[in-house]
Amino acid sequence: VSRSCFQVLSGSSNMIRNFLKRMEEDELIKDGFILTFGTMISSVLTFVFHFYTGRALGPASYGIFSALLALVYVMSVLTNTVQMSITNFVARLGSSDAIAQVRDLAFRSIKKLSVLGVGFAVLILILSPFIAKFLHIDTIYVSMLAPLAFFLIVLPLNRGLLQGLQRFKPLSLNMATDGVVKLLVGVLLISVLGLGVNGATFAFTASIAIPFFLAFLALKDVFDTKAERKHIQSNTIYKSTMPIFLFLLSVTIFYTIDIVLVKHFFEETVAGHYGAGSLLGKIIFFGMLPLIQVMYAKVSKIKQVTKESLAFLKKTILLIITAGVILSSIYFLFSNAIINIVFGPDYGPTTELLGWFGLVMGLFTIVYALSQFLLAVHKKKFIIGLFVFNIIEVLLIWFYHPSLLAILKALFGLLIVMTFFLSVAVVRRKRNVVV
Repeated sequence: VSRSCFQVLSGSSNMIRNFLKRMEEDELIKDGFILTFGTMISSVLTFVFHFYTGRALGPASYGIFSALLALVYVMSVLTNTVQMSITNFVARLGSSDAIAQVRDLAFRSIKKLSVLGVGFAVLILILSPFIAKFLHIDTIYVSMLAPLAFFLIVLPLNRGLLQGLQRFKPLSLNMATDGVVKLLVGVLLISVLGLGVNGATFAFTASIAIPFFLAFLALKDVFDTKAERKHIQSNTIYKSTMPIFLFLLSVTIFYTIDIVLVKHFFEETVAGHYGAGSLLGKIIFFGMLPLIQVMYAKVSKIKQVTKESLAFLKKTILLIITAGVILSSIYFLFSNAIINIVFGPDYGPTTELLGWFGLVMGLFTIVYALSQFLLAVHKKKFIIGLFVFNIIEVLLIWFYHPSLLAILKALFGLLIVMTFFLSVAVVRRKRNVVV
């Protein structure tokens, strides 16, 4: 018996060692794990911040904060566009003077993005009365988004450089700093100073501003290099910016417009219940996002559809499906316990929504990964289809919103169709695979 136990333990030990060795040799999994580690810390702390905020503010005020966050996500379209464009460009550099090109890109971009950030902040201040009226909230809440908008515009420069240079360790640390600052500042402003919704919004601003400045430390060699500057034409750097912008605008609208419309059509408390469920549902998306980002960087470097790039996609989709099935099952089985522990009894109506939020966001994550792959191999026509689905989503919710659960079921059906649409687009490219 003892010999059998020893053989079992020995065999298990060998399996673990072999698994760790394969993981170390697999670039996607290894770099994905590094970036996921930092992002996971940020995400966990961010969710703790939300759980705390939901309890401290109550459903009504949290409904306001959820609507504001939806606006932040829409604003982040520009952020993600710039980061993906810079990542794509830097990842393709392979010449000996690459560092000079990166430095030129950095210095020129930071000037342009700063001007754009100021303009975007002013635009928020101008539009704040109209946005506040649509959401049925005070103007001051929307005005607080102005400084946040500025740092949303400039942050992606440094993170895009780190991702494109595949410096995943400092990028991971930078992501983790985001969550630490958000939680600490949020608790200080909400609990100690009693600033409520405005305090929560300012915590988000601080969590973007501080990582922006810290990222310069990891890019010191880029900014301090004495190499001769290499001028780069703007159309060369940002030739893929518009497709990326349109793609991110479409997918961001998809997972934010429902929150905005719920805030418009339902009372604040009900909107707070929906916002709480949406937050928990997004765990699958933000949990898998680092892996998708790594896949995008790897496939962008390959530049075309090959067996290697398709392998990256298949691994990513498989991991998303696995995580989605597990999380959705937990949400359906233990929704009451999860809501009571995380948000408290005031959010009881959210329990019937939680499992469906898991399904919806799981499918959405697959849609996002398929879209990122198509972008990485320079396929853009699918973006038109995404905007068609945006229109359908808005029309569905605008004319059909008898209940929150009905809205979620409609979104789930729409996402099934979107997944099929993008899968067909990938399969069509697979026919022309490069060996």
